[in-house]
This record gives sequence, C-alpha cells and structure tokens, in this order.
Amino acid sequence: MEAVLRLDTVMLADHAVVAEGKIYVNGGGITRINVPVLPFAVPMLSMVLRYMIEGPGDRAAHTLEMQFETPSGISLFPEASIDVVIPESANRAPGEEEYAQTLVTMGGVPIIETGIHKYSVWWDGELVRAFALPVVLTEGVEAPAPQPNRAERRRQQRAG
Repeated sequence: MEAVLRLDTVMLADHAVVAEGKIYVNGGGITRINVPVLPFAVPMLSMVLRYMIEGPGDRAAHTLEMQFETPSGISLFPEASIDVVIPESANRAPGEEEYAQTLVTMGGVPIIETGIHKYSVWWDGELVRAFALPVVLTEGVEAPAPQPNRAERRRQQRAG
C-alpha cells in the first residue's frame, strides 16, 4: 500500500524534545538568526517535524534529509540521511487523527557569513519544505564577555 503520510509542521527552534507524544519547544519559530560576530557557532538548533498519518502505508521506513546552505552555496551540515520508522499507536479512539513527530537537534551550527541562507527538508527523496533563513550581523551589540566557570571563579576567589 502506498504511503500517504503528510507533513503537517516544520519548525526551527533553539531546543526541543519529544516526550509522551508531545513536543516541548524552547525558542520555537526561528525565522532569522542574529549573530554578534563572524564566524559564530549557534549553540543548538532543533528541527521539529510533525506528520499526519493517513494510511497503513505510512508505517513503512522513511528517509529524512536536511540541508543548510550559506548564500555562497556552502553546505553547513554534512550530507546524511536519517531513517525514520513510524510506530503503531496504542489506545487510539475510533476516528482519532494520528500524528508522529521527528526531531533533529544539531549542536555548534557554524555561521560563516551573513545573508539569506537556505534550509531544505527532504522526505523520501522529495523536497517537502524549503525556506529562507536570514543571518544578520547585529550592529552595535558586542558579544557577551565569557563568564568564568565554577573552577575559575573559585581560583579567582582564592587569589583575591
């Protein structure tokens, strides 16, 4: 039977987790990235995808791919695909709509230039979402001074 799975939501967030069938999102709905300096590493980005399951064929194995490109065409993610298997839901009520979530979290995302970056998502080899993500150098805002960790603070207290 052919899969009819439908992508329902794509969201970029500072951080997200999936637990107990829910998506817990912090800093969701990112539409631009502001950086104080270049180069810059975004500490963490989470891509949340939610699918509406519309038929038995949706439970087949699927492949998810993502790409994040700079304006000059440099790929900021390594080429990789993620295998996704959608499990059978338990305790569904008759007629209840069914959804599945996939979450991909990336740490230390490098930002090497400003301008319109392109974020693309493929599902089973088909482009399902592409969007522009502006990266802007924040003028007049200095990067925060690094804060000493606990060991460094103790060393400073003993010395001072």
